[in-house]
Formats: sequence, structure tokens, C-alpha cells
Amino acid sequence: MKRNSLLASSAVVLVGAIALSGCGGREGGAGTPGANPEATPSKVQEQAADKPVRLTLLASEAYLYDDDFRLLLTEPLKKKYPHITIDLVRPGTGTQIQDLIAAKTVPDLIILSRASKDQYKELGLTTDILPILKKHEIDLGRFRPGVVEGFSDNGQVYGLPYATNTNALYYNEELFDRFGVDYPKDGLFWEDILAISRKMTRTEGSVQYKGYDYFMPYWLGYPLSLPFVDKSTGKAAINNDAWKNVFQLMKSFEDIPGNQKSPSYAKAFTEDRTLAMVGTINLFPLLKQASSQGFRWNLVEFPSYKEKPHVAPPVDLHEIMVSRTSEFKEEAVRVIEVMTSEEVQLISARKTGRASALDNRQIEEQLGADIPYLQGKNIAAIFKSKPAPVRDETKTDDQIKRIIDRNFTQVRNGTIDINTFMRQSEEEANKWIEAEKNK
Repeated sequence: MKRNSLLASSAVVLVGAIALSGCGGREGGAGTPGANPEATPSKVQEQAADKPVRLTLLASEAYLYDDDFRLLLTEPLKKKYPHITIDLVRPGTGTQIQDLIAAKTVPDLIILSRASKDQYKELGLTTDILPILKKHEIDLGRFRPGVVEGFSDNGQVYGLPYATNTNALYYNEELFDRFGVDYPKDGLFWEDILAISRKMTRTEGSVQYKGYDYFMPYWLGYPLSLPFVDKSTGKAAINNDAWKNVFQLMKSFEDIPGNQKSPSYAKAFTEDRTLAMVGTINLFPLLKQASSQGFRWNLVEFPSYKEKPHVAPPVDLHEIMVSRTSEFKEEAVRVIEVMTSEEVQLISARKTGRASALDNRQIEEQLGADIPYLQGKNIAAIFKSKPAPVRDETKTDDQIKRIIDRNFTQVRNGTIDINTFMRQSEEEANKWIEAEKNK
């Protein structure tokens, strides 16, 4: 399997380091008369490393629940590196990252998504941990191709992924049975989902049932790796034929009478149970309570475009990074080492339903194995699609997404058409970009 230049160069350096340690620098070692074994550099380092260290980790509950923190960090860390203790900090009032910077209490470790990388770079909190990874011989080749690079720049590695988000089409078996419509299958195209949505959208009594809802208005562009900004010009790139096809597809779902987007697709699907299908990221945690209440659901492969069959949105990485301000970077990397180990990754897959970032088929096949409400579900559907290449990302993307979200409501209510929406949104985005430049 081909690896990129970053991994290749890491491997060369690691091999060289191992070779040097094996054949050179033996003067003063244990076999030399007058040497003091207790004074060797490696022994001194081990003793220093064994000193009790207390680290802090910033993580929202969306990334790491309390039980998961215990299962994936505190317990395995206690077994391998008992001298390292880790405290969890939740972002909230007074503990947002900007507050912690102001108070000079920035955590040693931060959990974030790949999309947040630029934010932390701008805050000056990223630091290259590649030298420490090499020093401790942490093998980057264990990871899926491309995932380490998702949180790297110019050969620098800021952190490592401990999980990847998944994409699937979830459906309500109860509604399909009730309306006498066949369940969705793996390998469907968006045209198929539209046809099924028309069958499933209906009103019974005072209840409006909807056929399909999507994650976000721009989400359907992700399998096509469409950028929001043209990096060559620095201007918005959402007024073009490629994005127009995406927005028209979104509008086609909205145009089904009664199938307008729900305020919360998750609530409509898992609580109200009035939504037949939703294409989204990992819903397993939200389905726990509904499943305990007898909700019958399943999942199939994420729908794809005919021109790109079996291609889903790009992998969204959940990363754990070391803060530049940490005084204990070596120990922080040890925490990352534990969390990304095969042992902990297997526990994570089996018990929390997180897809591993490791290139390990055995771990992949164990996804959800110890979660009762996932038994009998079509978990394999998650891995039938190939993630689209990661699109070009910029720090402006989030603002353009907000503009799309806001302006598409006018398309939804019929105030403007698609062409007007695209033109206005791009103009608004470019004004914002220009204003940012002039600050």
C-alpha cells in the first residue's frame, strides 16, 4: 500500500534512529569499565518520566462522553502509564478555549475535529509532535491512508485521529412497514431516495410524515468534494454549475409537499419518529434511548451520485492534539499513544461504536459488537462507500456555510430562486472575505 511522503520520511528517520541506537554510542555503557548503569541517559529519562504528572484535556461531550473518557483514557492510561493522571475540562461558560487562553490555563491536550484545525493554528496552539512520535517509535503507518495528513501541515503533525465519523442512510422500519413500502437498500442513488421520499411523505390525521431529511444544506456537496472558496483567487466559489446541481437536489426534496426540512432531523427521527429516512453522520449515540423504547430502525449505505457511485462525504476526523503551551509534551504524546493503540481502538469500536482511524480490518469488523441495540443492524453498510477526497478547506468556509444556511431558507419558502440564491450568497461571502482582509 502506498504511503505519502510524510509517512515515508518518518519511516526513514525511525529506521535510522534504530540503527544508530543498535551500533553506535556504546562508550560508557554497561559493558565499559567504570560505567555507572544508573547514570545512563535512557535510565535518567525513564526515572524522569516516572515522576507523577497531571495533565488536562479539553473535550466537548459531543466528542467524548464521561463513560468514554473513563473507558478510553483513564483506565488504559492507569495500566500503561500510572504516573500520568488526566483531568477532563468541558467547554462552557468561562472554559471556552478563548477564556482558557486569557487565564493562561490552556489544557495540555485538546480534542477537536479536522475542520477546527485552522482555528487552533490561528490561536497559536498547534505544535509539531512528529519528533516525539519518532522518538517513541509510534508507527504512523498503522493509520488509514490520508488521515494523519488531515491534521498536518508542511510535514508537521499536530495530533493524531482517535476516531472517524461515519456516513449512512438511517431509516425507520416502522414507517416503511406501516406504509407498505420496501426498505431502502445499499447502493441507492439520490434519484432513488427522491422516489422513495415521495412515497413516504404523507399526512395521517394531524401528523405530517416526512420521507427524507438531510444533515445540512451544503452536506450533499461533500461527496463531490466541492470547495467553498477558490484558493487561487481567495474568493467564494459557490455560484457555479456543480454547486447548482447540489442545491437543486436539495430543493427537490423540499419541493415534495410536506417534506420541508425539520427544525431537528435527529428529534424527528429518534423521538417523534415521523421521519422515514435521514442521511447523516454517526447516529448511534442518539439511538440508544429510542432503541431501549422499542424503536425499530436500520441503516444502509449512504446514497451516491450516479457519476460517483459508492462515494460518501469525506472522512471527518476526531483528533487529539498537544497544545503548544503544554509543559509536558512528552507525557501528552504518551496519552495519544494509548488512545490510538490497537487495544484501545478495539475497545472504542466494540463498546462505543466509533469507527477507528487505524487501517485495521479486524477492528472495523468489530464495530458495535458489544452494544446490544446495534446487534442485527446493517453495520457493514458504513464501509461499503469510499470517502470522497478531502476538499480544499479555508478558514472562510464556516462563514460561507452560515450564509448558505441562512439564505437557503428563502429558497425553501419560495422568496427567491436557486440562481438568485447562489448569486446573492456568493456576493455576500465575497464582501465578508474582503472585510476580513481590511481589518
